[in-house]
Amino acid sequence: MLPWIKAAPFFFPTPIPLPFAGLEEGIPMHPFALLVMTGALASVRAADWYARKNRLSTAVVGDLTVHMLFFGFIGAAVFNTLFYFPERLLEVAANPRHAARLFSGISSYGGFLGGVIGSFVWRRRRQLPLLELGDATAFAAPFGWLFGRSGCAVAHDHPGGVTNFFLGIREWDGTPYTRHDLGFYEVLWSAAVMALLLVLVQRKRTPGFYVALVPTLYAPYRFLLDFLRIDAALPGGDARYAGLTPAQYAAVGTMIMALMVLRHSLTEPAAELPSYARLSA
Repeated sequence: MLPWIKAAPFFFPTPIPLPFAGLEEGIPMHPFALLVMTGALASVRAADWYARKNRLSTAVVGDLTVHMLFFGFIGAAVFNTLFYFPERLLEVAANPRHAARLFSGISSYGGFLGGVIGSFVWRRRRQLPLLELGDATAFAAPFGWLFGRSGCAVAHDHPGGVTNFFLGIREWDGTPYTRHDLGFYEVLWSAAVMALLLVLVQRKRTPGFYVALVPTLYAPYRFLLDFLRIDAALPGGDARYAGLTPAQYAAVGTMIMALMVLRHSLTEPAAELPSYARLSA
């Protein structure tokens, strides 16, 4: 079984002390946040690589990616508050000075939902077909997810039940128990899907193929994985609604949407992209 290793925050020294800003020791760096931001950059880079390989405009794909990331981070914070910590709404209503607590955590499925909203905002603003260009961002998602979930794994913020599974983390947080680390399990999912995508991308695919494939691979995995998550009564546990976590309900919705996209991509003719949305030969 794997050992308990938790990455602690560290300080990046500043050229001069800044005690007036509360930065006597330097700028605090949190491994989780650094890995999440690295994941965002990795997804941008992977989308750019896919665009070049498939003769799509890197500027147009980059514009779509930025829209999705912007709305994704907002959605991650809002979803986290509404479904995992709704009591924060009452705290802020009682004292508006605590409004920052509404954005003091992120949820992966909230990020996905926000990203989808961002893609539709982008389509409305740019008046461009979404599926073929969206394939670039869907292809890139596991590459960013690898780093994002690595942040969860080093923070151990997705604890599962007690287990004797060989990939469990022993002596969890100083206790005598071995537990599942669901963040680490998603790192493994990301690596496996990345390998699959790098094989599939060698051939031209129907527009919308990756938009449908990636969530179809993730939704059932996440739905089953959340049955291992500990209850909300324990530190790091998840809220349950009628026995299921918010992510499990979101996974069902994601699967339905992915199948709808798949049906559309297989039965409807692909919309033609304007010339400026493609790289010149």
